[in-house]
Amino acid sequence: MTSTGNLFSQTLQEITKTKLDELTLKGENFDNEKRRVILNVQAQQNGLERLRVLSDGIKKCFALDVVEGKVSVGTSRNRHVEFEVRNIDRFLNQAQYDPTVSSKLMNRWERSLFRHLESQSLKFLYASLYGKLTTEWLSSTQGPANFDKDADTEMEDFEKVSSGKKMESRLNWERSVFEPTQVDGEAIKNMLKGLFESATEDSNSMAEALKKLRESVAVFERQLAADHGFNISTLHWVIGGLLASDLLSDEKRNVLKGFKESTVIMSEVADVLNMRMAAIGSWSWGHEVPLEQRRQLNGTYNIYMHEDVLQAILLQYIGVKWSVFWKKTFSTFRKAKDVWISPDRSVKQLDLKRRDFFLGEIARGPSVESEKRKMYRKDYFLAQLPNSETQRREGDEGDEEADFEERQLTTQSLQAPQAPRKRAMQTARKGAARFCSTAPEPDYREEAEECVSDDDDDDSEPKKPMEAKQSLLHLLRTEILIKCRLHGEITCFRSQIDNVYPSLPHLTIETILKFFGVSPKWLKFFKTFLQAPLKFIDDDDSTEPRVRKQGTPGAHALSEAFGEVVLFCLDFKINRETEGEILWRMHDDIWFWSAHNETCAKAWSAVKDFTKTTGLNLNERRTGSVHIAQKNNSTDLVAVDVGNALPKGQIRWGMLHLNPQSGRFEIDQEMVD
Repeated sequence: MTSTGNLFSQTLQEITKTKLDELTLKGENFDNEKRRVILNVQAQQNGLERLRVLSDGIKKCFALDVVEGKVSVGTSRNRHVEFEVRNIDRFLNQAQYDPTVSSKLMNRWERSLFRHLESQSLKFLYASLYGKLTTEWLSSTQGPANFDKDADTEMEDFEKVSSGKKMESRLNWERSVFEPTQVDGEAIKNMLKGLFESATEDSNSMAEALKKLRESVAVFERQLAADHGFNISTLHWVIGGLLASDLLSDEKRNVLKGFKESTVIMSEVADVLNMRMAAIGSWSWGHEVPLEQRRQLNGTYNIYMHEDVLQAILLQYIGVKWSVFWKKTFSTFRKAKDVWISPDRSVKQLDLKRRDFFLGEIARGPSVESEKRKMYRKDYFLAQLPNSETQRREGDEGDEEADFEERQLTTQSLQAPQAPRKRAMQTARKGAARFCSTAPEPDYREEAEECVSDDDDDDSEPKKPMEAKQSLLHLLRTEILIKCRLHGEITCFRSQIDNVYPSLPHLTIETILKFFGVSPKWLKFFKTFLQAPLKFIDDDDSTEPRVRKQGTPGAHALSEAFGEVVLFCLDFKINRETEGEILWRMHDDIWFWSAHNETCAKAWSAVKDFTKTTGLNLNERRTGSVHIAQKNNSTDLVAVDVGNALPKGQIRWGMLHLNPQSGRFEIDQEMVD
């Protein structure tokens, strides 16, 4: 591994190189404009015209701001040039009517302007020389940049295992990344059109909401292009997000901490990143991105990318910006009238008045259904995405789901290294990653239900990952009691989308983003981001990097945004096809229940149809369903066969499984033992 000081020098060298390239380009443009001005001046015979042409050329060379024919003072860093050119313009206006203006005075002004041109050329020359000396010094102070292929210093305390296990895990990962799943782009388009463009005859609410969604995408892209987003304040929250993620090695984390201690370095980094943002259309990973296999405590090997620090900061900024945007935009779409179906049936105003007349006015408070929807919006709707740029991931140690697959299929433990972000995937599964909220919820539209607004959220912080998972299990237990008492039965299924990040087809992402109005410029950037040129650090120098064909780069905010945008379509599909029922989704973990067995079967069919169309797979060993009924009008419960329309298997989470006879989640003692 490279040392922290080595990485710090590499990053400073990258900053210097970027700024030197920009400086060289500006110097070349200045010299070209300078030569053009000199030729134009030499072509003039009249001294007054020579001075006028030279003055106009100076304005172009120094990019002076001219308003109504006058140079604006204070708009550039060359204030002395601004004042002098402004005075010369006044002199030229006077010379048109004053015959006493001498040629000696005009020659003196001309020599002064030429001195400014020569002085600026020397500044570019000396700055370029200084930049080259700095680059040379940084190159001499840093050691070899290659990785140590014989040892992993971070894992040296772990027991060495056979190279065969490591190679097998690598082959499994390569098959999932370099062998793409074949998906039909037209089928995805047709599914989206049927879902988002199927407005009723007497209402165009869906079409209007979709139009506004696409318009908001265009506005956001323009804002992102016009805003010079990087400054010291921005870098603090971007670096804070990177330090909280699983993306960078310890050495690179120390480099970022070193950046935060120096405002000078932070300013230089911001300048360089603003240059890269301005040229986002030509962004690339470079020739290759190194990959490393690291052994985990459970004996599996995970894959990690080693991208440079500046690249990581840029991608974190873009990823968080898009994540916040999608969260707000989809929330607005959900609140649009007649778009997101509510299971409530509104009562006509006349019926309400008739009820009040016969029964008297009664206090109307929140209903059970409205509280459920409020919980869904606050803790589960697009929970993987933040509400603001400054939110941080929050999780508890030990809140990962126990892997009951090991008990069932011990020999399959090697299939765990699915993606560069496996560890981050487990973190993301912590009840669909949570954030510490720093921004208030927006106001929501009013529903027909008078007693409570459907979107009247409180200001309390969202639940932590484990709390959200526990809350869902408690909610299901409560729903079993209520549904069985009121309706006599309840049907539920639980499943998990298998390895969302490493298996998400690129065509699926591109098609859905394009449908939502993302421009070709950003689609090109996203495609370049997804198709990273990868090469293991253990490979020979002669080995060429391979382009990623499937899945998303690990531990990136953009990867999470892509996953949530795709799965938002699943949320909406379930809502539309089940007449307003809720799909309780925590990232890749999906739960659904209903008092009507047919509704539950319809939802399961929609899930299978969606995953098949988008090229995703369901984890069969974490998929199951139950049909629970009330026994002979008593409080006892009995399990009913789910039939062929729902998946077989238990509903469980880690060491807990749902017992249909009791309606409770119970401990799997055999697994504990």
